Formats: sequence, structure tokens, C-alpha cells
Amino acid sequence: MIRVLIVDDLRLVRETIRLFLEHAQDTQVIGEARDGQEGLEMAARLAPDVVVMDIEMPRLNGLDATAALHTREPKLPILIFAMSSDEADVRRAVQNGARGYVPKDGDYTELLAAIRVLAAGQTYLSRVITK
Repeated sequence: MIRVLIVDDLRLVRETIRLFLEHAQDTQVIGEARDGQEGLEMAARLAPDVVVMDIEMPRLNGLDATAALHTREPKLPILIFAMSSDEADVRRAVQNGARGYVPKDGDYTELLAAIRVLAAGQTYLSRVITK
């Protein structure tokens, strides 16, 4: 079972991800955080297998939270799931320690595939980004 922590400021997005992942046989949402700071605290407490992280959030944005989390837990896979598919955001996310990037305008089956790839120790960049 892949234990997933969702970090996104929008409750509807967190709920949608959770509901989608509940239908998969191999994933379990173990926590939901509203911002990067709360995500850091929950990751330390819950020890997820994969963190799904938004970029634009209050208090501590996802890129800075990714850098901080990667410094603390360099082996923890972080998947950025964000509205932006801008090359600069993708590059910065990877430089900060993210192992995957999926834009929110993709479908949730790609999100699930990316979670599985990261949990297996590999990296994942959406087809939309690699074009």
C-alpha cells in the first residue's frame, strides 16, 4: 500500500484526489495539509511514501516546502501537482528535490500513475511537460 500525503490549499482539490485514490487498490491517503508548512509538519509525523504537493499555497509555497522537505528527507518522493506547466516552475521543482511533476489540467489517472512510479523509486514528468 502506497501511503500518500496531499498538500494543497484548495479543499476541493484535496477531496478530489483523496476520492480518486480511494478507488485504487494500492494507495491510501494518510493526511491532507492546507499549505506547505502544515505539509512539512504532517510529513514528519506521518512518514508518507509519496507527497503530492501543489505550488501556489499560503504561508509556505510548494516549491519552498519541497526544498525544505527534501533537505530533511532526501529519499522521500515529492510529486508536484500544480496548475502551472511552465518550464521554469518544472525546473525549479526538480532542482528543489521533486521527483515528479504533473499539471492539474491532466487527468487523475496520470496522477495515480505518477504516484506509483515515484513509489517504485523512479521519476515521472508528465507527457505535457516533456513535449
